[in-house]
Amino acid sequence: MIEIKQWEDIKAEFSDTLIVGNGGSIAISSDFSYNKLYQWGKNNRYIKENAQGIFEHFSADKRDFERVLYKLNQADYVNKKVKITDSECKKVRKAYTDVRRSLIDTVIGLHPEQASVEKDIHLIKQYLLNFKIIFSLNYDLLVYWAAQERIDVTDLFLDGFSLKDNVKNSTSLLFDETSFATIAGKNVQLYFPHGNLLLYNTKSDDEKKITITSFPRSAW
Repeated sequence: MIEIKQWEDIKAEFSDTLIVGNGGSIAISSDFSYNKLYQWGKNNRYIKENAQGIFEHFSADKRDFERVLYKLNQADYVNKKVKITDSECKKVRKAYTDVRRSLIDTVIGLHPEQASVEKDIHLIKQYLLNFKIIFSLNYDLLVYWAAQERIDVTDLFLDGFSLKDNVKNSTSLLFDETSFATIAGKNVQLYFPHGNLLLYNTKSDDEKKITITSFPRSAW
């Protein structure tokens, strides 16, 4: 029989890498559940009627945005292989971008203000400092806010994005693990391999990263 261990009994053995999924965000706010995000997006007309039908068919129980996006991506691939007309292919691609946009808009619409989760952010920060590498798969700003909070001057979160080739004023962001080797003291490597609200494109299509100076922490 498989023995299920309690985290408190084994946590000392795991301090290298932590993957933060949507369950972590739901623990702070149930509004981050896919069902609530979907219902809010639907009520506020962010999720178009044709997309609602796709949700109903492929994800009726959980309203999983990622599953629907995956299905639309598959449909686009099949369309190309069977040589569907370009005009019809564009309809599927537009549906994909519409669902992706609706997910972003609903996360923004239901995102708690920073002041309302300040105590939770403090606890998140303390917990994250137990690990060397953090992968956050979530769209929200909770982990990002936690990384900004300074508990000790020696604590440092590096979010895994540096300017390309260390060129000053470069707007191209990429993963660069070598940048961590030059920084002394306790630091945690923080990566957002998934889509996240802290990364955005400007009107000129440059990649930007939200910072304290470019985006007010209380804006949500």
